[in-house]
Amino acid sequence: MDQFIVVIEPGARSVQTYRKNDADAVAVITVESANYPTDKGVKIGDSIDAVKKAYGEAAEATDYYVVYDLTDKVTLTFELDGDKVATILYEEKA
Repeated sequence: MDQFIVVIEPGARSVQTYRKNDADAVAVITVESANYPTDKGVKIGDSIDAVKKAYGEAAEATDYYVVYDLTDKVTLTFELDGDKVATILYEEKA
């Protein structure tokens, strides 16, 4: 699977794609700026408590990230720096 990274806004948002059925498909959307909150208002710099309040119990959690299953095909991952959101990733499940 060929992968490409398309930077939409350096240091803020990027999209990683791959070829599927002769077309580009989105694999990962990465958000690294507080200017782009999730649909539930969580943004870079928010606390893990704010994430849990907005999204509830995580499907997977460590000291470094929490993962939520948005659909059967898409996950939402919050990477953490201590107890603060450092990066938000929307990822297609393999």
